[in-house]
Amino acid sequence: MVSLSKFQNELGFGWGSKVITQSICGTHLFYHLLPANEYILPAGLFEDGSDFKMTSQIFIDEKPGYYEFYNATPTMTGEQVFAQFPGLNN
Repeated sequence: MVSLSKFQNELGFGWGSKVITQSICGTHLFYHLLPANEYILPAGLFEDGSDFKMTSQIFIDEKPGYYEFYNATPTMTGEQVFAQFPGLNN
């Protein structure tokens, strides 16, 4: 049996929570964005992601410099992401 931990209002921003496994790896399973009541899941959780298409990249300004995705997509910085949710304390 896998035990889970939920971290509400991660980093004190008040805009979401994160659920992770309590095992040694601490893998995050999903983020819950409170303002939109949306759940964000890592693509690696699904057995067959062959139909998935990456359509955008967010927090691009925090991306490590050692990788680039092959396909060109619209990108957004963290500031641009937070601008879509007025009233959030980022």
